[in-house]
Amino acid sequence: MKVALVTFHCAWSYGAVLQAHALCRFLTQAGHAVEIVDYRPDAIENPPDWRRDRFRGFHPAHFEWWLTGRRFAAFRQAFLPLSPQIYRSHAELRANPPEADAYVCGSDQIWNPEITSGRLDPAYFLDFAPAGKRRIAYAASLGGTHLSSTCLATFRELVSRLDFISCREAEAAAFVETATGREVATTLDPALLAGNGDASERPEPPARKPYLFAFTLQQRPDLLTAIDTGARELGCPARIANGPWKWWTLPGHPVYPGPGEWVRWVRHSAAVLTDSFHGTVFAILNHRNFIVFPLAGRMADRNPRIVRLLESLGLQDRMVPPADLEAIRQLLHAPMDWADVEHRLAALRLASSRFLLRALSAPLPQR
Repeated sequence: MKVALVTFHCAWSYGAVLQAHALCRFLTQAGHAVEIVDYRPDAIENPPDWRRDRFRGFHPAHFEWWLTGRRFAAFRQAFLPLSPQIYRSHAELRANPPEADAYVCGSDQIWNPEITSGRLDPAYFLDFAPAGKRRIAYAASLGGTHLSSTCLATFRELVSRLDFISCREAEAAAFVETATGREVATTLDPALLAGNGDASERPEPPARKPYLFAFTLQQRPDLLTAIDTGARELGCPARIANGPWKWWTLPGHPVYPGPGEWVRWVRHSAAVLTDSFHGTVFAILNHRNFIVFPLAGRMADRNPRIVRLLESLGLQDRMVPPADLEAIRQLLHAPMDWADVEHRLAALRLASSRFLLRALSAPLPQR
């Protein structure tokens, strides 16, 4: 079966690109021919970026932005099965939809209007798919559990056109069920579904010297203090995937990896410090000692997805406030029961894979 996938594959986000690759790999291993619809709306491909937008003329931040972008582009070109046609708008998709037997949207926050220019983008609900074709939402996320009244009305209409629906977070699944009256499953993020591969599958030499790897979405002084404390506790330097940070403020060395290199920085680290969902996911997949810091402010509503993941794997003690430096020191030396984690994860993988494979093969529901 040919499957067309719509997701945030062109975002400047390690998690977005890696989960897209993981879902492609899972479907390919299940015997399907997979193609990512190369949909590149400006809100996803060119979001605001302080390195690009803040400074005029030459500035080192421009080089960092350019280098990171080149590495993301190279990864997509090498490892993602992109459609021959690039679609820049929803109208282009509607006018000339890619041909497939089934269409899948997800994962990541494809239903979060804050990411898609303040509105819901119908493309991420597969409204362009020809009539009679199978439409599946796999592990879709809203980023939270709230939509404005205007968005909610649109959301109900768009979701009604999907044949099978699953969400990445239990809270999101419950919200969609209440809003639409539809049955909604809770499924794993594709990265957890497919395993810890980073696409290159190349033999990798071990890191020459130990290091602490840090990756955070927020730029806060307490996170810098926590990273510095962790590096001192382990007696090794910090390597920090720069993200929103200004490099001259860092208590360690910035790195600007592409998605594949980012996974390898996680894989060979002595420990991982992060406030990111996918930072947490790849630390778990690679059996790295890790600590998760709760997001603050406007991003705090993203914490439940990390909390639920940790609870489902018996790792809830791994989330601590960055100000709790003593807890950080202790956790960096605390053993991890990876056998128990893998046992729990295997059950979740089985349920998630069953949902997706059934959605691709079961008779279409009558609605």
